[in-house]
Amino acid sequence: MTGILITVRDAKCYSKAVDIPDGDTRRQNERIRQLINCKYFDIVYISRDCCMFVDDEGISQCKDPNAYATLFAQYPYPILGDALIVGAIGDDITDIPDRYMAAFRAFRDCFR
Repeated sequence: MTGILITVRDAKCYSKAVDIPDGDTRRQNERIRQLINCKYFDIVYISRDCCMFVDDEGISQCKDPNAYATLFAQYPYPILGDALIVGAIGDDITDIPDRYMAAFRAFRDCFR
């Protein structure tokens, strides 16, 4: 399945589509940790069928603010470090719903 990785480098945000393995939760969690470069992650729910994985230790590790992720999720506090947007059905990770993919592209284009 596909997710959107939003990275922060030198105070600039970048995004790209990334693959996440289907099925095995352990493999998915390892891939998420690898993608967002963290040991522990938190989940920010954007809606019932879309969520974002963020670094749970972003503050203690002094990671840079991720403006794309914070604004896209309409989160009241800054998201620090890299983030991964995926679709969600209950506890299962899915492809991002098309409407969120289109919304993210439009959102991203506003900052170019």
